[in-house]
Amino acid sequence: MIPIKFGTDGWRAVIADQFTFANVERVAQATADYWSANPVSGTERKVVVGYDRRFFSDQFGQRVAEVLAGNEFQVVLTPDPTPTPSVSFAVKQHGAIGGVMITASHNPPIFNGFKLKSYYGGSADAATCQAIESLLDRNPVRAIPLTTAKGDQIAIEDVRPAHYAALKKLVDFKLVARSKLRFAHEALFGVGAGCFEQLLRGTTCKVTTLNGAHDVLFGGINPEPVKKNYARSSAFLKKHPHDICLVTDGDAD
Repeated sequence: MIPIKFGTDGWRAVIADQFTFANVERVAQATADYWSANPVSGTERKVVVGYDRRFFSDQFGQRVAEVLAGNEFQVVLTPDPTPTPSVSFAVKQHGAIGGVMITASHNPPIFNGFKLKSYYGGSADAATCQAIESLLDRNPVRAIPLTTAKGDQIAIEDVRPAHYAALKKLVDFKLVARSKLRFAHEALFGVGAGCFEQLLRGTTCKVTTLNGAHDVLFGGINPEPVKKNYARSSAFLKKHPHDICLVTDGDAD
C-alpha cells in the first residue's frame, strides 16, 4: 500500500499517481472508522460531501459518498461542483458529524485532495487528521454503489441556496439589491464561477464573470488569487471599469 500522509486539514496528491480511486477509498474508510469511533453529542450520523471542478472530482466525490454510506452514515452529496464554504455551512445546517470536500484548493491542476470538515463546519484540526491517518487500512473498504443506494443513504442535494440565503442576512441585502453596482468576478476557472450571478439574480446589480469556463487545467495557472494569475483580467477591467472587483481561488474558499 502506498503511504498516505495528511497535511493541513486533509490529504493532497497528484491525480492518477497517488490520488487514485483505491487510495481515496482507503482514506474514506479511515474517516468513517474515526467518526464511528468518535461520535459527537448533538450531531447526526450524517456527512456532507462536495467537490470542485478538478479532473474527476465528481467521480471521487461519489466514491467517498459510497464508502461513507457503506459504513452506515447518511450522506448528503452535492450534484454539481460546489464552493467549500457551502459545504462547511451545510455541515452545520444538517447537524452532521463532518464533511468531505474533494479539492486541492490553489494547488496546480495535477493535484486533487480530500479536505476534512469537522462537526462545527471548519477545517479538521491536526489531531483529527493524524488520528484518521493512523486508521488507514485498519478495516476493509465497505461501500454501497450510488446506483443502488436508497435516498436515506445518499441524498443528492444542492447545498448552495441555503448558504446564499445565510450570506444575504449578513448584509443589508435590500440596499445592495437596488444599488445598481457593477461587480467583476475573476473566477480563475474555479468552482466560484456563477456564484455571484446566483447571489445577485433579480437585483439591479450587474455581474461580469471572467475566466468562468470549466477547465480542469485552469487556463494553465494555479487557481490561486495572486496578482500574476489575474493579470489577463486586469487589462479587461482597465477598459471596462467596475465598482467592485472580486477574486476567488480554485475552491472559492
